[in-house]
Amino acid sequence: MEFTELLNKRTCVRSYRNEPVTDEQMREILEAGIRAPNACNYQSWHFYAVRDKDIINSFNPEIARIPWISDIPLLIVICVDETAAGALVGKFGERGRLFAYQDTAGAANHILLKAADLGLGGCWIGPMNAEKCSERLNIAENHTPVAILTIGTPAIEMPVRDRKPLDDVITVIGKTVTSISPETEKKAKPFKLAHASVPGAVFEDLNLTDSKFRNINMQGAGFEDINMSHTGYEGLTLSEARFGRIDMSGAEFNGSDLKLAEFRNASFENVKITDCNLDGMTIDGINVKEAIEKVK
Repeated sequence: MEFTELLNKRTCVRSYRNEPVTDEQMREILEAGIRAPNACNYQSWHFYAVRDKDIINSFNPEIARIPWISDIPLLIVICVDETAAGALVGKFGERGRLFAYQDTAGAANHILLKAADLGLGGCWIGPMNAEKCSERLNIAENHTPVAILTIGTPAIEMPVRDRKPLDDVITVIGKTVTSISPETEKKAKPFKLAHASVPGAVFEDLNLTDSKFRNINMQGAGFEDINMSHTGYEGLTLSEARFGRIDMSGAEFNGSDLKLAEFRNASFENVKITDCNLDGMTIDGINVKEAIEKVK
């Protein structure tokens, strides 16, 4: 699965099918967990994978609020390994413990992404009663429960949930970089402009490869030194538009209005015109419609 698709695929799943998570699937998602970034590679985590349905069902509501508990085939409790956390504290002081907690958060995110990649779903549960969790699972004394993940096959396809606009949640400090590498540009999310009015706009030095134009009014627009080869246009109004030195090889126009348009220094080699209104169209002063009628 392509990474951007995976990011959108991962969402909180709170309803699962009555299907088990296989041993192989469980190992793959836990392998993803241990590949998460962590402080000094101390790997300050430990995972308890719970498949016993009676134990899973006992988690709600005593340990955590999980109303959909009966549907869950796999529950993962992520713990801080206090031995590793102690080593981080010895190296960085008390902030070393924060490193350990951040390590477990990174592991949880990797697990949820891998679950989505395997066609599974998961949910990151909020606060829990860590003491009761330790008692229920007989968790080792040097392991402190900090997160619960529910994992299973989604019962329904969850829609992608909206996020705040990026500009609302970022503050950029430093210079703005306007140029990007071709690789980054290729992977960037396509720019989309819809339902907008931009009279008098100027477009210059643009790369519009693989762009689509639909229901566009460009009346009176001017085009010069433009490569529009293999583009597609649908519901396009270009009446009174002016074209100079334009490459439109392979372009397709469907339901377009080119009334009063002018083309200069253009190549129409192998152009096909079907079911078009040619009233008043001239080429080098020759009325095209009249010329066609004479040929018929």
